[in-house]
Amino acid sequence: MRIVWMVLLLLNLTWADSDYEEEEHKGVHIPYDMRHLDLSEGQSKEIYRLLVEYRKQRRKLHENYERLERRSVKLFAQDRFDKEKYLQGQLRIKEKFLRIEADFLERLHRILDAKQRKKFIKDLKEWEFD
Repeated sequence: MRIVWMVLLLLNLTWADSDYEEEEHKGVHIPYDMRHLDLSEGQSKEIYRLLVEYRKQRRKLHENYERLERRSVKLFAQDRFDKEKYLQGQLRIKEKFLRIEADFLERLHRILDAKQRKKFIKDLKEWEFD
């Protein structure tokens, strides 16, 4: 859910009103705000597409997780709890999540230049992947 809010906030800030005065808001840092990276128009568009795709992948993964939860309830309701089936399902979902996250970060890394990546490292903690 945090990622959804992050994407919405990022989209809002990316295409925010152009009357924003930098000096008036100097020192204010909003989480997930990428303005301080000085993105080119091309980079902004690429990141937008990347975030849309990432969001779709996360939504699909969430749907898979909900199915897994229903299966876990059924497993627990049985006379004998199958720990291995439970672990396999949980690990499979976690692995998919990590792959989606790693793909996202790899593509973001390619979009940003070295200077922008250095600035973004400070923000990475705010980009909580859960």
